[in-house]
Amino acid sequence: MSVWHNKVQSLVVLSIASGALSFASTARAQDIPDPNPRPNPDGTFTWWVGNNMQFPVIQEVLDFAMPGDEIVVMPGLYVEDLNISTIDLTIRPACLVQDGSGYWGDVVFWNPTEGFEDDPWCMRFEGADNTYVGRPRLFKQLSTGFQSLALVDPGEWAPQLPPHAVADVTERSGGVTFTFWSRDVSSVAVYVVEGAPTIQSCVIKSQNGFGCGALVRAPDDPDATTSPAFVDCIFEDLYSTTQEVDGYPAYGITILGSSEPTVLASFRGCTIRLSSAGVGGVIMQQGGRTSWSDCVFEDLDCAVGDGSYQTVGGPATFTECTFSRCHSRFGTVWIDATSDLDPARAVLFDRCDFLDNTTVDGQYGGVLQAVGTPNVQPPVELSGCGIDGNNGSAGFSFFDIRTPFFPYYRIGADLQDSAVLNGSGPDLNGDGVVDGADLTILLGNWGS
Repeated sequence: MSVWHNKVQSLVVLSIASGALSFASTARAQDIPDPNPRPNPDGTFTWWVGNNMQFPVIQEVLDFAMPGDEIVVMPGLYVEDLNISTIDLTIRPACLVQDGSGYWGDVVFWNPTEGFEDDPWCMRFEGADNTYVGRPRLFKQLSTGFQSLALVDPGEWAPQLPPHAVADVTERSGGVTFTFWSRDVSSVAVYVVEGAPTIQSCVIKSQNGFGCGALVRAPDDPDATTSPAFVDCIFEDLYSTTQEVDGYPAYGITILGSSEPTVLASFRGCTIRLSSAGVGGVIMQQGGRTSWSDCVFEDLDCAVGDGSYQTVGGPATFTECTFSRCHSRFGTVWIDATSDLDPARAVLFDRCDFLDNTTVDGQYGGVLQAVGTPNVQPPVELSGCGIDGNNGSAGFSFFDIRTPFFPYYRIGADLQDSAVLNGSGPDLNGDGVVDGADLTILLGNWGS
């Protein structure tokens, strides 16, 4: 008997025994699609799960899926606490058809709070290396050496259009694949315990303004690492206090590591906005190491927290990031370097903008404030950053950055009195909007 038949037969037996899937009462669903899962030429399987499918319980398919499989979630709201530990999976929304093109179906994950499934997360990752959630990776690569460009069929098992590139489908869907809802201050949307999953093009938010977005912590195995990548994700409408999730403190985004390199979290093209925190920051890093590339931090409120972004003994690298309209107690970025943070484990800002941020005293810390041993070499470096309008100061103010070190901070390329980034392009006609009129001017001057 083939591997595929073994897998499906085992799942059917388990489902009948548990009552989770009622095959006798869903004869219609059994026929569409057929087969489900579908065997692929590369030896993997595509599973269609969720509403109106043979497999409405997503976790049961996650438990049976093999490395390299693709799990396609049909549109709907799913109240499950999913646990993902299989490597090389692709978990994506169904590709539907509208106006002659493919787009991702609307899928929302919401963590449960009662019943048999009441773990306080939407998705928990442990050992899910190379698993992609949301937008699939550019190309598929298997341990067998197989490689192919990632394409999706609009209409899924009954294609209505030629295969689409995943980037085109994501663009037509407004850049969003999955939406995660965090239910309350004692729950989190995405929880990473171990491994290297990628979460891409997802919206991570609270359902009612109270909840945590992502919790990344050191693995239980001291020889393992936790290195998730969040790509093109939006974190918004989050609120956190001093509550715990699974016994760990949780904030809007939480990184919990140590001085050892067991936690390496990266964020690329992400936006963190419209969120607040009580004691603590919207982003709280305790140990570990983080990298932030082309990220936006805007409209964060931490009036009783030391900073909108707080790091305690954890190095971080910010490249071409923007901090704007954040309100904090002491500093937009607050750095505790009293232990485990020295010039070799520094907080680095490369071509970042700090615009119109404020602190409670209205004077210090519009960019950052640090605490640590006075007069030691600074574990803080700024290079080519734009600084303007913080605490009401035009351009750069010496009050914007406050540290006890000597020098106060290292400087690479010169700091600027205005923004150095303009990710949306030039406003060529000066109307305050970057739009087609600016493109017309640009093309009109092409080659001149």
